[in-house]
Amino acid sequence: MARIPVASPADLVPARLRDRVTTAGRLAADVAALDDAGLGTLPAPVALAPLLPRGGVERGRVYACGGDAPLSLLWTLVAPATREGSWLVLLDMDHAGLLAAHENGVALERTVCVSSGEGPGRDERRLRVLGTLLDGFDVVVAEAPACADAEARRLVSRARAAGAVLVFTGAPGVFAVDVSLRARTRSWDFDLHARARTVEVRATGRRVHGSPMCVLQMPAADASRHH
Repeated sequence: MARIPVASPADLVPARLRDRVTTAGRLAADVAALDDAGLGTLPAPVALAPLLPRGGVERGRVYACGGDAPLSLLWTLVAPATREGSWLVLLDMDHAGLLAAHENGVALERTVCVSSGEGPGRDERRLRVLGTLLDGFDVVVAEAPACADAEARRLVSRARAAGAVLVFTGAPGVFAVDVSLRARTRSWDFDLHARARTVEVRATGRRVHGSPMCVLQMPAADASRHH
């Protein structure tokens, strides 16, 4: 009896589309290759993991933290990575508040603050400094500089090549963001002072499917105990 050849799933896809189809095996191989190249993931808080494409903070990607609690959200996002040994640099963020970072679990011994200086041309200087910092730190945080699309693409490509995480606070401007996290405060916990807030966080971006959401407390009850 003649045998009828059985087409594989890939053979059923039009040739012009085959390079866009990823099988489970190919995806696993791609992830392994990224890890081998130092472009894997940094640890993320358990509460935010369902919003992140690979359950962690991906090296070489661009993130944004916005909403009514952008800095608290930022600290929550990057704290686990700093506790696991990653270095964090904050560019032109004198207003950030390192005490708040500590209360949210950030390892200050691996946190560096850098200024690009004052006066005319600050956006151009910030862009140059950002490029330099991407080559030396695991996580680089700044407000997005005003720049042309081409300059933004070059900076994003540099982050990718260096395996660094670039995080913008507030509006990302012309930068294409892989994961944008936006916080909305639901309630506050007070005694004599504000102790914590319950926040709804929603994710969007190029690497996010749909608009997943989670609810968490910031700072987490045990955040400062990690030190």
